[in-house]
Amino acid sequence: LEKLFVKKIDNVIMEASSHGLKQNRLDGLKFNTGIFTNLSQDHLDYHLNLKNYLKAKLYLFEKLIKKGGNIITDDEIKQFKNIKKISLKNNLRLQTLNGNNNFKILSHTFNEDKQILKIKHKNTVRIINLNLIGRIQIKNILMAILAAQKSNIELKKILSILPKIKSVEGRLEKIGSIKNKSKVILDYAHTPEALKTCLLNLREQFP
Repeated sequence: LEKLFVKKIDNVIMEASSHGLKQNRLDGLKFNTGIFTNLSQDHLDYHLNLKNYLKAKLYLFEKLIKKGGNIITDDEIKQFKNIKKISLKNNLRLQTLNGNNNFKILSHTFNEDKQILKIKHKNTVRIINLNLIGRIQIKNILMAILAAQKSNIELKKILSILPKIKSVEGRLEKIGSIKNKSKVILDYAHTPEALKTCLLNLREQFP
């Protein structure tokens, strides 16, 4: 904390793993904003079933978001009703991808390894080039934008940084090509749902 203070860092983002939440390793922290992306068949070697896994994830929103804080999620996922219930009970501000009227995607296209977004913010239209593979990245990017705005970062600054973002190692990461010019993509998908999502995203973007 002292190092962050000296460097005048106001915002910190971290992954609240289900293991850490279950083991109470995050107790004592209070988050301004929590993001719930999805729930899939993952970490069941530890949680044993999806019910326990969801319970561990929801602990972040039930116990560790400060009063008047924010939840960002997707209202099309099955767990939305659980999250909405928590937001109402704890007086948290709930924002969904479809519920942000000031920020809309007008179009989305692929160009080789890039994705091109045309977005509208209030009355301004902008074009954003993303160096990320897979449509699934768009949802993550949008949630990150909303979270950054909740941290009082100007949208202009947020949008200017998006083209500089690189893929996380092992997550739809382009690592090269072979003699027939086919691209080689690395992904550590280790569940049926993750593998399916990975293959569908690659099929959509590349011939």
